[in-house]
Amino acid sequence: MPTKQQEYRAFCTSNGSGGNCHNVVFTTEDTPPHLDPNGKWVVATQARHNKNNYTDANADTNIVVSHFDRNHKVKRCGSGSIALARALQQKLGHNFACNIETDSGPLMIGCDTTGPYYIDQPLSISPAKHPKFWSWVVPAPIIDSRYCGGPQEYCLIQLTHNTNLRTIQPFARRLTALSGRALILVVGNTQHPNMRYFAPQYGVGEDTATGSAAVQVANFYWQKYRFKQLYIEQQSPQGGLIHTQRLNSHRIKVRGNCIRDVH
Repeated sequence: MPTKQQEYRAFCTSNGSGGNCHNVVFTTEDTPPHLDPNGKWVVATQARHNKNNYTDANADTNIVVSHFDRNHKVKRCGSGSIALARALQQKLGHNFACNIETDSGPLMIGCDTTGPYYIDQPLSISPAKHPKFWSWVVPAPIIDSRYCGGPQEYCLIQLTHNTNLRTIQPFARRLTALSGRALILVVGNTQHPNMRYFAPQYGVGEDTATGSAAVQVANFYWQKYRFKQLYIEQQSPQGGLIHTQRLNSHRIKVRGNCIRDVH
């Protein structure tokens, strides 16, 4: 049977504002519990044959994780991974590191004295095709544009450094009609870039705080500026703060503040 869900706010500020809210559920059932279609959910299912019941601290725990956003299953969810790491740390009663299985592949999550984190692999980057189309979608001066992953993944667009990113509103209907790529907008050429994320094709007009997008931004800023660490401010209406660290060519650690919401 699933345990009672607990709500966590991931990538929030130090005072607990902003960030993404996720309901975290631990279960040993093969069938996921009923989910409220209006919320964001992290369902962690542990294999029945594992008798540790989420108590093994630093090992593979046979946890399969599914992410849901308003009843839609999500392939990647960085804020959900941060919420799960914090929830598991509180459930265990101590810090830990373990591998989990997700729809996008294996992932390491953990919690240490600094806080919750996960380690992910960035997607391949290539120059974006059809620049006129992206200029048609994004009403702001573009200085760089890259594709991250395949046609159902991301397009990362860097705007001029004096752009007020909070005021930019992409043409969602154009994006939805002609591309399967979610849109990542970034501004800045320092280790403190600003970011926003839009995926209207998948029911996400704009996400509040997006760890999966931050992984691609970290890879882009490494390739272009050789920055190993970024402190990203996601300038959605609610806002979010994300810290990334490049460990090597195929591993990026993502951190963020995460608190339990108590209603």
